Amino acid sequence: MATTGKILKYTMLPGFIPRIVNLFRSGFVHFAYTIAIIYANVRLLPENHPYLNPENIGRYGVRHVVAEAANNLVFKRNNIDQIIVFFTILIGLILLGLQFVLLIVAIMAEQPAYAISLPGSGFPIGISDLFANPNGNTGSLGPDQDIAFIILDRVFGVQGGLFGSPTGAGFFGSCISNTGVPCTDMNGFALSNTPTVFPFPFHAALHNMLAFYSYGIFWVGALVIIYLVITIVGETAQTGTPFGQRFNKAWAPLRLIVFFALIIPMNMGGGPNQGLNGAQLITFGMVKAGSNM
Repeated sequence: MATTGKILKYTMLPGFIPRIVNLFRSGFVHFAYTIAIIYANVRLLPENHPYLNPENIGRYGVRHVVAEAANNLVFKRNNIDQIIVFFTILIGLILLGLQFVLLIVAIMAEQPAYAISLPGSGFPIGISDLFANPNGNTGSLGPDQDIAFIILDRVFGVQGGLFGSPTGAGFFGSCISNTGVPCTDMNGFALSNTPTVFPFPFHAALHNMLAFYSYGIFWVGALVIIYLVITIVGETAQTGTPFGQRFNKAWAPLRLIVFFALIIPMNMGGGPNQGLNGAQLITFGMVKAGSNM
């Protein structure tokens, strides 16, 4: 029986820490198998060697494969390919180990604190300051010349008015969508080829294509929903249990509502971001917040 602790552990920490621990305990078994295949290709391991049998994966580690290849290595001019491959992999493994060591040293070494505080106070900034751009507290100068936002505006053409963004400018607010601000080069000089119109005709075509995709997924989902409704009605009539015995009575209606809310294109009658659905707009919002952070 699932307890509250197990449910919280599964939803908030879905087993990736035990998997990481198991990765290190297992000695990188699949990594060892890959190295064994490379050594076999240059004849440092015979074709019938146990390390090349997939059924033996997990019974040996990287050090066993390297040691076995070292025993078969002969330093002759005719074996120059074997020597190069063997020491290339050996040096790579050493460098990989050094990276882990240096990472641990960098974490444990004494470093100055980089926490940002409000001017004149010893308290950290608020959470809203982490995502605001521009922001005088954090030093964010604004999205006008942000390379990431320039690329996003050029590719997707998302207009403003979403999640509190200015209506007049684009959603990402770069110099591409904010036509009143010229784009500059790395030296701060204005570029003569800054667009004067936003969005581009390309963006309208892209949004229509995404709308076509959304409608396709919607109709496929609608067919599945019709099938499920018929099945649920039949099961309800047969078993006398509302929604049948196979369906979750709490989550099924909620999942239907979320499905329709996320997949149906917005503003199909005309308007900003015509053709983009709710899931895509939420994704753009997460991209903007992540870039600002």
